[in-house]
Amino acid sequence: MGLYIETLSARVRVVLGQNPGFMTGPGTNTYLVGTRDPILIDTGAGLTAYEEVLRGAIKEANLAAPRTVLITHAHPDHLGGAETLSCISPDALFHKMPRPAGGEPFDTPFVPIVDGQRFTTDGATLEAIYTPGHANDHCVFYLREEHALFTGDLVLGTGTVVIPLEGGDMVDYLASLEEILTRDLGRIYPGHGPVIPDGRAKIEEYLAHRRMREAQVLDTVSRGIGEPWRIVEALYTDVPSVLHPAAEQSVIQHLRKLAAEGKVVLRDAARYELVSR
Repeated sequence: MGLYIETLSARVRVVLGQNPGFMTGPGTNTYLVGTRDPILIDTGAGLTAYEEVLRGAIKEANLAAPRTVLITHAHPDHLGGAETLSCISPDALFHKMPRPAGGEPFDTPFVPIVDGQRFTTDGATLEAIYTPGHANDHCVFYLREEHALFTGDLVLGTGTVVIPLEGGDMVDYLASLEEILTRDLGRIYPGHGPVIPDGRAKIEEYLAHRRMREAQVLDTVSRGIGEPWRIVEALYTDVPSVLHPAAEQSVIQHLRKLAAEGKVVLRDAARYELVSR
């Protein structure tokens, strides 16, 4: 069980979601935050194995069952375990940033989060920060006692973030990263992968990567390669082909941003061209 539970600080424990995969890495990180009556951040994908590990983590640390659950966003690997958590803690209240246009994908009732809202428990104060881009209901949580950030899928421990076609937006994503840079930021507790010791350096790295990728996309279109799947083949040569469909979504989001800026135009429904100046 020790492989799936790790104490990261005096007030933070990570419990792995037991859902490893190409898109989730070792699995979804869920976090118990607090010294006695913890807040749980995210619920994993709803696997039976996760319920067993979470129960073990609570018992091992002599914690109460979480009564406050904070959801970073409503993707299945982060909210899918809500029913599991309800079995462990029937009185738990789920808090999530609502989707701007409604249409929540899960039946789990939740209390809407307001940007800037604070949640407190023994030894921990968490501030919610609205960070759309990966999802339009995405929220991160700033741990004031450590100047640390629980980033969900805004920033990952390894690799970069996919900007999905459904609910994603590249302009919003970049603005969210810039917003986080205004904070006094130490370590990052990501939604997937290991802890990031220098959060500011990682976010600056992410922004530089996105600027580089956008320039590459624009250059590729200028050379007559305008179909997103062909751009992926040209640029993602070091990425396994099984991940190319996900990469294509991010490429399309870059193209949409460039189109909005008047630098490229969509032709024939699936091919982009450089705008002549």
